[in-house]
Amino acid sequence: MKQRKNAFTLIELLVVIAIIAILAAILFPVFAQAREKARSISCVSNLKQLSLGIVMYAQDYDETYPAIWQWSPIGIYSHSPYIYPPGWTNAQSNTSCQTCPYVKNSQVYACPDRPAMLYGDTYGGYALAYPTMYNGVAPGTAYFGLGHSMADYTSPASTVAVMDASNWPGTAACNSSTYAGIYSMCDNRVGYTYPYVYTPLTNQYSAPLPIHSKKVNTGYLDGHVKPIAVEQQMQPQRPSQSVYFQGQWALNQDLF
Repeated sequence: MKQRKNAFTLIELLVVIAIIAILAAILFPVFAQAREKARSISCVSNLKQLSLGIVMYAQDYDETYPAIWQWSPIGIYSHSPYIYPPGWTNAQSNTSCQTCPYVKNSQVYACPDRPAMLYGDTYGGYALAYPTMYNGVAPGTAYFGLGHSMADYTSPASTVAVMDASNWPGTAACNSSTYAGIYSMCDNRVGYTYPYVYTPLTNQYSAPLPIHSKKVNTGYLDGHVKPIAVEQQMQPQRPSQSVYFQGQWALNQDLF
């Protein structure tokens, strides 16, 4: 009498393969979402350090916030030829920008979803809100930026300061002049981000980047951070009061 071999039949193997394929189709998106959530949390942690660094800098320097061209390694590195000619090295920029003494290391300036956003060897994935954080330049200079006084902002807990940002080509097919263009994610994420970012819908090249499940991780002037939609960074116009200084950005606001 012949003994039956312990082996799968072809049909049984196909059934097992089909089950594995179905499970993979179900679980792989879940794993991808989990990885993205972890990167988003890491990004929030980075922005938390940067937001607190901005606040601590202001506390140490006569209650004056950092300037848009000197606040980060990429900001000071790209503008140092005009501010401190002949310019700073990457090493100087990574340790001596205005917020650098208040963060753990230069990699904090890199969003985990875009670790290759480099200018030279300096990271550039986050940007200060413009014109919220812009207070002109020092007299007699073209690029030595000045920060606002803490007293200029009466609602720091609702005033945007630093966030995920990116550059768009500015072409008809890919620009940041509309919400559709911003959410299309057609930005040039292989390059680097400017050290400042324009108010949504005001510039075809620059805007907040909703890279984390269509949300922008955003740091506020009081140091807290939260992910929000780009539209939430805009508020209705309020006469004679600038939302640049009084909450989320808005268009066509009068300054104080």
